[in-house]
Amino acid sequence: MAIDSPEEKELLLSGLVVKEGRVIKVYNRIYEWVLDSNWVEMAELT
Repeated sequence: MAIDSPEEKELLLSGLVVKEGRVIKVYNRIYEWVLDSNWVEMAELT
């Protein structure tokens, strides 16, 4: 994901992630557990 991309902004506005410097982190532990690297890989394929 590009820095300051529309996808990043959408995630920040939704409250799913927070930005710490140049890094975004999952804000909610439940989402962190569900949206793991396997989910990311599958999402990239669609």
